[in-house]
Amino acid sequence: MFLERKMKICVEIILFTLFFLRVVPLNLEESQRSVTKDNHRAPSVNQGRSSVKKIDPGYMKDECGVFPFNQTVTKNGCEGKYVANNFCFGQCGSFIIPYYNITNKKISRLTLENCKQCVPEDFELTKIPIYCPERKKKHQFAKVLLIKKCVCKKNSCLMT
Repeated sequence: MFLERKMKICVEIILFTLFFLRVVPLNLEESQRSVTKDNHRAPSVNQGRSSVKKIDPGYMKDECGVFPFNQTVTKNGCEGKYVANNFCFGQCGSFIIPYYNITNKKISRLTLENCKQCVPEDFELTKIPIYCPERKKKHQFAKVLLIKKCVCKKNSCLMT
């Protein structure tokens, strides 16, 4: 499974590189650094030619993991119970490079996109016993999704 995933990622990188180099003419010289409010390097257009700034490898890292918290589980008429659980949190590298059609001078579609998000990969749906003093059946179960592992996974981009 690990090898298959690694090969799939390699194929995606190769296809991305081939497609990117074919579609977007690059000017990788760093003449003037274009900086946003947050001091991130931003892509820029240079006198009608496409120009992409070099991206710091630190921005390309996917950092996604589980973080523990105590979740309150309850139902109507039942007492709450604390359950040790995890939630997914992190940064996953995503990008959208728009396609500008020079002929009709319109942004007609998105040519290159990779939208990823931090999501559960390993989880378990379990039943937790809870006490319900206001119900006929005093002992009931509440379903809880226990998260064990989170990863960055490709998702569809909202703009397409």
